[in-house]
Amino acid sequence: MIRARVGRDGRGRILRLAIRGHAGYAEAGRDVVCAAVSAIAQTALLGLEERLGLRPAVRLASGDFCLDLRGLPEADVERAQDILATAVLGLAATAREAGAFVRLQEEVLAGDGRERGGEPVRHMDLQLFAHKKGLGSSRNGRDSNPQYLGVKRFDGQQVRAGNILVRQRGTRILPGEGVGVGKDHTLFALRDGYVRFARRGKNRKAVHVLPAWPTSA
Repeated sequence: MIRARVGRDGRGRILRLAIRGHAGYAEAGRDVVCAAVSAIAQTALLGLEERLGLRPAVRLASGDFCLDLRGLPEADVERAQDILATAVLGLAATAREAGAFVRLQEEVLAGDGRERGGEPVRHMDLQLFAHKKGLGSSRNGRDSNPQYLGVKRFDGQQVRAGNILVRQRGTRILPGEGVGVGKDHTLFALRDGYVRFARRGKNRKAVHVLPAWPTSA
């Protein structure tokens, strides 16, 4: 799972954006959740560096992104807010659509610790938060539609009986109410309804197909 943490000061200004983890939606190169988060994070950094000419402290590696404005002049912190607020909106929207793979948290930062600014970003890595690519498979001349692993239907989506919900190896996501499991651990809908992901136990998730989307009282 990708965990994004937004650090604000006592005035609500964004001073730090840290994103860590791997999406696990699909293999590297085909992970659209990873691509969305990677693009949001790195576009924000490019905007600060190239558009505003700022040099925040930066940490950028596979599965690990952090930018920190602490130590910049107050005027620069203010100038950066629109870009960072837009990035947070994008992350929040991604978390709503792919809640099983992205979590967004906010925190109030204490102190004014400083880090040294990094080198400017020169390229965009759309698989920054993807798992390492596994062993490839040969097409053998076939022109078929490959069945990539990952979640195929997300929270709140309407599905029909027989629709594939998750393609996986092993039981990382468990079958819940209204969900069947194939020999290759693929999860599919047993009835028409709406998809609902929920936690099962401490570290597991399950997917359900509900006849109607639950409403709050």
